[in-house]
Amino acid sequence: MLTGRDMGAEEAERVGLLSRVVPRDQLMATSFEIAEQIAGKSRIGIELTKKMALAGLEASSFRAHMRHEMTAQLYVRMTTRNWDESVAARAEGRKPEFRD
Repeated sequence: MLTGRDMGAEEAERVGLLSRVVPRDQLMATSFEIAEQIAGKSRIGIELTKKMALAGLEASSFRAHMRHEMTAQLYVRMTTRNWDESVAARAEGRKPEFRD
């Protein structure tokens, strides 16, 4: 990415810039499938994941980024019921019902 070099979809997938490449006629269905998966996750978890990804770009070191990540994880565990619900749902073999 930093070189500005053109890259095809298959190469972008191979190096991890894309999660998967699908035929054009499957693009919308696949997009909605991924959107539904994301929508089923904890809103706070998604929000913090996005913030941590951006913070990682600005972190002074890997260690500093990991400290921020641990703080975010503790925040979720201490201020929401999402962690407990996630663990319970996994143990019970069901989808979690996030309310926070």
